[in-house]
Amino acid sequence: MPGWRASPIAWTSRLATCGRCDHLRGDGAARALAEAARVIRPRGQFLLMVVNVDWWVRVAFPSIHGHGYFSTLQDVARWRDALTTAGFDVTEIGTQPGTLFLLGERKAD
Repeated sequence: MPGWRASPIAWTSRLATCGRCDHLRGDGAARALAEAARVIRPRGQFLLMVVNVDWWVRVAFPSIHGHGYFSTLQDVARWRDALTTAGFDVTEIGTQPGTLFLLGERKAD
């Protein structure tokens, strides 16, 4: 955030984001994940949830599932690699209707 001065101290043990990182362009997702790693204590957990275009999305939103963002499944390897690069060990990957989730644990310092 421009003009915002952040504390260098990790202050939380758990953090979650739902349906936000997958909409960031350029290096926005990498920056957001790095910020999450910065504020989470070592061994703290981060839950990343992104929109997954599965059968549920195709039934619930039939008019948009074939257009642009809603035309492809999420790339699990992309998100696993992004979390790892940000400083997390990915401990769980799964799906729920319309959602892909990855649970990461911040690596110890």
